[in-house]
Amino acid sequence: MSKLVTLNGSNDQELLSSIFDNEIVVFEDIQGSKIWVNWDGKEFTIKPKSIGSESINLIDLAMQNYYNPAIKFFESLDIRVKSLLNRKWWFCFEYFPDNQPANIEYSRVPKNNLVLTALNKSGKYDFSIEELDEYARLFDVDILPIVFQGKLTERMVEAIKYFINTSEDDLEYIFGEKSFAFFFYKILNPSSQNSFLMEDEDYQSNLEKLIVRTKKGDLSFEILNPLYKRISDNNSTDFVEIYTLILVNFLNFCQSFNLDEVKLKGSKRDEIYIYLISKLFNVYISEVKQDLLDFDFTVPEFFDKEKFKINTELISNKLTKDYIKESDKLEYIFKVILGSFSKKRKKPIGVFDSGYGGLTILSSLREKMPQYDFIYFGDNARAPYGNRSFDVVYSYTLAAVEFLFSQGCNLIIIACNTSSAKALRTIQQNDLHRFGPNKRVLGVIRPSTEQIGDLTKTNCVGILGTLGTINSSSYPIELAKFAPDIEVHQHACPMWVPLIENQQYEHPAGKQFILEDVQQLLSKNEQIDTILLACTHYPVLQEQLQQLVGPNIQIVPQGPIVAEKLAAYLDAHPEMEQRLSKNGEVGFFTSETPVVFNQKASHFFGQKVEAEHHSF
Repeated sequence: MSKLVTLNGSNDQELLSSIFDNEIVVFEDIQGSKIWVNWDGKEFTIKPKSIGSESINLIDLAMQNYYNPAIKFFESLDIRVKSLLNRKWWFCFEYFPDNQPANIEYSRVPKNNLVLTALNKSGKYDFSIEELDEYARLFDVDILPIVFQGKLTERMVEAIKYFINTSEDDLEYIFGEKSFAFFFYKILNPSSQNSFLMEDEDYQSNLEKLIVRTKKGDLSFEILNPLYKRISDNNSTDFVEIYTLILVNFLNFCQSFNLDEVKLKGSKRDEIYIYLISKLFNVYISEVKQDLLDFDFTVPEFFDKEKFKINTELISNKLTKDYIKESDKLEYIFKVILGSFSKKRKKPIGVFDSGYGGLTILSSLREKMPQYDFIYFGDNARAPYGNRSFDVVYSYTLAAVEFLFSQGCNLIIIACNTSSAKALRTIQQNDLHRFGPNKRVLGVIRPSTEQIGDLTKTNCVGILGTLGTINSSSYPIELAKFAPDIEVHQHACPMWVPLIENQQYEHPAGKQFILEDVQQLLSKNEQIDTILLACTHYPVLQEQLQQLVGPNIQIVPQGPIVAEKLAAYLDAHPEMEQRLSKNGEVGFFTSETPVVFNQKASHFFGQKVEAEHHSF
């Protein structure tokens, strides 16, 4: 894990310079639940995780009491407070519904269980201490605890350099489990009274990071604890199995149920939905209640907490309430059914890549089709795929496809050339039927090969890609189907992906690698007039490559092609188009640590990215 993670594209040397030469503010990381809040003049809107998330709705509130304290708090604010809130601003909070997060025991509780961490002013982020403090006082909540502010002393600089330059193994040996928090708090501010962690000099061991911002606000980054380990639930697999069994059993029951017999109640969609699920649940339980009660499964421990209990105030059906009161098992079954079906109301387009490059495809898709919902998943923890075997790539890609289908996707774009080359066809032929008749998985190779024949004038094209893509010969094979007269020349560029991800492509050594690869491709035939970038990372280099090859050779990225072809596909398949949700929202998942992913992903995507973690 990198110890320094920039949030705005600077390299490590710039970060170090900002630390050592400028006035900075160091904040303590707080691990609550992130929520974004906006006042539109009439009511508050609350979104979990990011501004791009779907707003908390009636079904979310019915499923659990988790957000109810926060909602009641904001609604209870005095009208004079509300009048001072800008309607175009979003306020970011860390939220503690039961006073404590999952991973750390804090020594004190934030005021009103909220910590203000950032402002978003009409799309621009503002982290100034003065404004955060002003609005925290207005809301009567805490701000992120300040560990240090000012200019570092020589002693502090030397200590931080020592930390940055010490290997993880040595850190663990020298400092032990308490190294990160103990080290930095002793160095930066031994007398701090703001910390949520400090209590009788007993420093917590699992602080994930410190947040650092320059006083000017021109740089913002994080210092990560390399020894930090998240606490995971060992029983998560069992929960998934129980969850699946409940849903399958309920779905099988519903197949024999006549929905025409149900008289729906409610004025809003969510109200109608809750009523419908309640009626189906009642009929289901009336027939199999004893079997379910005798079924040997344990309700997850988290369900004992009040915040995860069903909010019966929003359940209008008396019989449903009676069943819920009767047994934790029945309450949990209702929660599973209600929650699972509510998630499926959103039908985003899934976009998958082994890493970051697929974000260039997503960016083009969003530009072409801004009305659609998207979910991006990057398997960054297991990247790169380029040098892995067919079997491994297939296994990894299939797991990603299964995950995106579980998130409500009906259509998935594999925005990874290696996966498209090594896994797509096998998934389409052998696995797709398991997910139902209305699921589709598409790749990036076929759209590109369909288009490339219309672009070349000399009928001679070049292909630049990863070793895996080039060795698969997928492009020559596919091009032979659509444009058999075209001469195809390929070249593998194994160094380009690491150069791009580490932002070394403008370094002299990086430029030399790129130049040599381009020269090797062009040396194969002087008639090459079109070069396809057959890796979704490579569009980052488009301008640089165009300068190298000159005006007579066109450099072709895949993003615009894939976007045009997908739009045409949806026009030709209205049955699929109608199954896709259109809220203009995008969500991100990564198998990597989110703070690391967010930094690099923002560079590829062209705007701030906030991802959730998903591991296999």
